[in-house]
Amino acid sequence: NEQCDARIIIKEELDEQDVFTSLWQEDYLLALPYNHILSLKENIVLADLDGLPFIQRTPCMAWNNLQDLLVLAGFTLDIRAKIQTIDYAIGLVNAGLGCALLPAHAEVMNKSELVFRSIEGISLMREIVLAYNQPSTVIEQLEQLVIKHRQ
Repeated sequence: NEQCDARIIIKEELDEQDVFTSLWQEDYLLALPYNHILSLKENIVLADLDGLPFIQRTPCMAWNNLQDLLVLAGFTLDIRAKIQTIDYAIGLVNAGLGCALLPAHAEVMNKSELVFRSIEGISLMREIVLAYNQPSTVIEQLEQLVIKHRQ
């Protein structure tokens, strides 16, 4: 909230006057214990989540989006724990307490004790951006580095 030249934020936090450059996008997947019945399904649909034991990790924009979709569809989750960190979510899913929505980071996806599935027909992701409201030499150099890195 302090005065600064630029911020690395999620796209939803942009102010009206902000200009931004996309840095990366993260997809979110459903993390399941390897022995969970849904881990046998290749395609998970929203209805599969109705009544599902779940670990709620907040703050998480993808969680908010999923929750909105569930409410619209008339489905509810069985919230077993409310936590903040990805590491806690991984531990609780691994212990069989419930499933969780986690970012598809390589270090998360490498957890062999978990199974990850997308939810069919739903795009759960967040976009990380470099936001600023007045171009400067430093910002222009940062933008050029981002563009060069993408190539």
